[in-house]
Amino acid sequence: MSRVCIRVDAYPEIGYGHLKRCLVIAGCLRESGKEVFFLLVGDSAAAAEIRKAGFDLVEIDKTISFPEQINFIELYDFKNIGITIVDIAHSRAIQDSESLALYLKELTKKSFTVLIDSFGIQSVRENIPKLFCNILVSPYFGEQESKQDIKYTELLGVDYFVLDTPYINSSKKKIRKFANRVLITCGGSDPTSVSIKILNALNSSTKGTLDVKVVIGPGFSSELNQSILKLSDVSTHKVSLIKSPNNLSAEMGWCDIAIATSGLTKYELAATGTPAILMSIDQSHDTVNQYFAVSKSVLDLGVSGKVSDMTLIDSLWMLLENEKERSRQSLVGQNLVKGNGAQNLIDDIIKLKDSH
Repeated sequence: MSRVCIRVDAYPEIGYGHLKRCLVIAGCLRESGKEVFFLLVGDSAAAAEIRKAGFDLVEIDKTISFPEQINFIELYDFKNIGITIVDIAHSRAIQDSESLALYLKELTKKSFTVLIDSFGIQSVRENIPKLFCNILVSPYFGEQESKQDIKYTELLGVDYFVLDTPYINSSKKKIRKFANRVLITCGGSDPTSVSIKILNALNSSTKGTLDVKVVIGPGFSSELNQSILKLSDVSTHKVSLIKSPNNLSAEMGWCDIAIATSGLTKYELAATGTPAILMSIDQSHDTVNQYFAVSKSVLDLGVSGKVSDMTLIDSLWMLLENEKERSRQSLVGQNLVKGNGAQNLIDDIIKLKDSH
């Protein structure tokens, strides 16, 4: 049985989207007969999710640098690992691009290495011109083939976007004529407290009573949790808190509109046909959101810090009161993101590995 190592980062400062994606990939690989284990730089919440899914893991403290992590390549005998899938493309990793480049080079020497990249200025291929890996995956809208000479194969575009099973199997979105259900989802950690901004805006609105669900991610700080609880207690709307759900497919099915920050959630919103308002935590994330904005599958308001309460409330009520626009958004989103990305990815990885 061929062994596969998944090397992933997951902790509050960067969120848990990388891990969610890797758990789906790991599940598909297990179903195809592969033995999978995780090499995790993360916190206890991330480790618990991996163990809950039934996978072995080795934990590496996030204070250990990339040069030090090279020792793990020797320690765990990567020569006997068929494939290594690396999902660590985020701003913190990119800050030390020279060491990251060396780490990937050493990995590629020992194992057939698949790098799942980020987008734009946070992408590894943007920051490391001479990049070592066997396959680079960038499963996002707007990706284009590298213009420079490269020695790896690129798998690009939303056809490789990995959706969790509940989103693939979700029923067709019901667009209600009289809409008042709002889902607030700001990632696994909400590092810039956008949840608070949204709740404050909603609490300032007196136009009508809303039914609101706020997703509390596993990486939310205790201070953020307390602030959200206080705002929900004094709200004139009906506010429920959803703590660390396994997925958001049920909540997306329930709501009329989602208000969300950047990240992989916007692809899940599109796949489930959920009308959405997007705000970004910073400019780089806003750049990524523009591909969704151009497709008109969402209403993009830009960087959250520049969005006024009035703009957010006006946008929300515009969509709630416009059944036709919500129906249009829903249909466009579902046509953009299909449910076979994980299988497409695994099939092509194995095909390329076998021909290597």
